[in-house]
Amino acid sequence: MNTTINQKINTPVTPVQQNNRGNVSFSGNSSLDRIPDKLIKPAEFAGNTLNRGTFTALAIVFLLGCRYMQSRNKDEKREVATRDFSAVVTAVYCVPILKKIIGNNLEKHSGFALLDGVKEKGFKIFDRQLAENHQIKEWYSYDKKNQDIVSFAKNLADRGAKLGKVFSKDEASKKALLEILGTSEIPNNNEQVINAIKKAKEQGHPSIGKLEKIYQKETLEDIISSPELFKERLSGVKGKAKKVIEHIFGKDYLNKTDEIANALKNNSDELVIKGKPIIEQGLVKENKALKYAQFLKAIPLSAGIVSTAVFLGWLLPWFNIHYTRALYKAEKNKAENQTPSKPALPVQQEQPKQVQKTAEPVLNVKLSESQSKLFSEFKK
Repeated sequence: MNTTINQKINTPVTPVQQNNRGNVSFSGNSSLDRIPDKLIKPAEFAGNTLNRGTFTALAIVFLLGCRYMQSRNKDEKREVATRDFSAVVTAVYCVPILKKIIGNNLEKHSGFALLDGVKEKGFKIFDRQLAENHQIKEWYSYDKKNQDIVSFAKNLADRGAKLGKVFSKDEASKKALLEILGTSEIPNNNEQVINAIKKAKEQGHPSIGKLEKIYQKETLEDIISSPELFKERLSGVKGKAKKVIEHIFGKDYLNKTDEIANALKNNSDELVIKGKPIIEQGLVKENKALKYAQFLKAIPLSAGIVSTAVFLGWLLPWFNIHYTRALYKAEKNKAENQTPSKPALPVQQEQPKQVQKTAEPVLNVKLSESQSKLFSEFKK
């Protein structure tokens, strides 16, 4: 029996056949291999998301299509065409475009880079995306192991930031840069600022260290390595970080700075390991330019949410109600105009009454000559 098991274990596994895209092929020479990549790509998953065009097509065909077919009358079908279709298009296309437009305007007026992609000559706003939070952190602070202050400034300039406005957000940063430039004001020319920083770096200008310290990424290890800085940050900790420290080390934690430093440095127990990320967020400080960039980045997101709520929750229903009311009114007027009226009775014209002359009575009485003369005068 053991021999059989060993044979099964040691049996070489046949390599999985793959198609020309590097994906697993389930049917050998599949006809799918002959479909161009440009037709397959839109239907592929990108992580946990779908291509925007593919998502729209699927929503219209399957979601709205089924809703349309199950509509009970023409009014519901009209609602699918006006309300539901507009809602899908707004959510998929209009909101991202609105965020790009707002982000681009904020870039121009604030001087802070907020959109992903290097800003080149002839670029289109729709080719750039609103930066993610981790990208903003990478742009407005740098790791001293991989970057220096010169490449940091150049990267911001390439992304469309105005270095004068970025470095002026922090008073200490502005003062250090003015000392490097040797001027009373920071010029608007990015190239001039970069060249001044590069020259100061090469010459070892005393203010270059101050500028680097502000924009270098601060780590928990850096804080722990400086006992005075660690004690200062620990005494000013707030929020969740303070609650976690009190839970692990007690409310008298300010008297245990060395113990806390060693525990965080050596990951002494499970509680410290779990609470370390929260403690790090409370102790590590971010520069003012980074905080301001994060604030600006939140504006397009908030505007997108608000505009979507207004459009889908108020404007679209308002339009649908008024449009339906106008249609009903038009149909009612049309029905009234098409209702056949009862035929009018012919009016009979009155004929003028003809006065019939009555025949004079014939008198058979024989009158005398004087009586006849008197009667004839009376008759006249």
